[in-house]
Amino acid sequence: MAQHQGGAPAPKVSDGKRKWVNPLHVFGHFAKLRRFSFGVLQAFLFITPWLSYRGLPVAELRLDERRLYALGHIFTAQDTIFVLLGLLGAAFTLFLMTALWGRIWCGYACPQTVFLDGWVANVERWIEGDRGARRQLDAGPWTGEKLRKKLAKWSAFALMSLVLGMTGVSWFTDTVALWTGQASATAYAFVAVFSAAAFLDFAWFREQFCNYLCPYARFQGALSGENSFTVTYDVLRGEPRKKGKRTEGASAGACIDCDKCVAVCPQGIDIRDGFQLECIACTRCVDACTSVMDKLHQPSLVRYSTVALDRGEAHRWVRPRVVFYSSLIVLITGVFGWLLADRREIQGTVNRAPGSLFTIDEDGWVRNTYLVHIVNNHPSAAPMRFELRVDGLDGAEVISVPAEVSAADAVTVPLIVRVPPSSGVARTTPLKVMIRSEIEEIALDTTFKSDRPGT
Repeated sequence: MAQHQGGAPAPKVSDGKRKWVNPLHVFGHFAKLRRFSFGVLQAFLFITPWLSYRGLPVAELRLDERRLYALGHIFTAQDTIFVLLGLLGAAFTLFLMTALWGRIWCGYACPQTVFLDGWVANVERWIEGDRGARRQLDAGPWTGEKLRKKLAKWSAFALMSLVLGMTGVSWFTDTVALWTGQASATAYAFVAVFSAAAFLDFAWFREQFCNYLCPYARFQGALSGENSFTVTYDVLRGEPRKKGKRTEGASAGACIDCDKCVAVCPQGIDIRDGFQLECIACTRCVDACTSVMDKLHQPSLVRYSTVALDRGEAHRWVRPRVVFYSSLIVLITGVFGWLLADRREIQGTVNRAPGSLFTIDEDGWVRNTYLVHIVNNHPSAAPMRFELRVDGLDGAEVISVPAEVSAADAVTVPLIVRVPPSSGVARTTPLKVMIRSEIEEIALDTTFKSDRPGT
């Protein structure tokens, strides 16, 4: 077999045909960490839509209402800055994680990995058996037993896909209404789309998503460096490979070429071939090699390491890239917290009524008409009463009606401001419209226009 740099065999050239991956089940330290991570993430996914705080969903994005409910707060389209800062914070956190630990996101937190490793792999193992049994079943002819197992597996995939589709849509609509059949037809249409996509992924697409669609594999190389921990094969200790148990003083390397690291890989790659975009750093190969090398009383040949450590250099946690990403995360978090502390739960906008700047009434008074939009983001069970007044215009007559607005609701109220002919107001006079409620009062800046000459 041809050798490439480092002494490991060159990877085989693909014939372009789909080769189904049937990973072997593996136990080990990193498998326990993955199960813990998967459990926490799934608990967050499935339980959160059912929780409420201050009478509101803990986390829910209502696209039809253009509202986000989060931890007892209501965010509207006027709070888009929070969404932007949240996305930027998440992106730079991912960049920082990659700079420190490589593709740890892919192996421990990506939904694709969580469901394929945590759900699909277990279902197939329970119904069809482990790797060898599954490969034998797939290679054999269609019999009643094979049909029964395949139908059972696909039925389980369909059920899992439906649960996942319902849960996904629960983050965007009323959870109780959705699960009791009272949601809109649009909501159930999205459930059907999400469920169909999940079933296609579970039953057929699988690792191809990571290999061909996920953009993270393509740019993660630019985010990591010589001091980023990745899952690597120790070429110096392992090569050249030797079949069977290594004997004392033998010229062969420590790798006995058992191929167990290949058998457990959910991407169907050989970690010994060096860096590959398909590797999701799930560390299954680390557990597999550890289980073999423990019997030989040697450390695992597949482990977390860095390019710098492999060269015998000291590892550096603090470096420019890490400092840069960390500083941005701190800055974004600080701005987010400052804006959140300064945010008001009562919001509003004021605009002139379409059609005119001002009107001269029959009695000579100058009239300006405004439309005041009031948004109540306070999680109060009872509707809140709002009153309007103006500041900055002495002697003005204000005509408006009080408004009652329920929580997470909005209303547009007309406001008429008149001044007598003797007021002597300028052509343009700054004005504040005050929206007063039982909990706070906010000011909206606008102007009053008159018929006096000037600008």
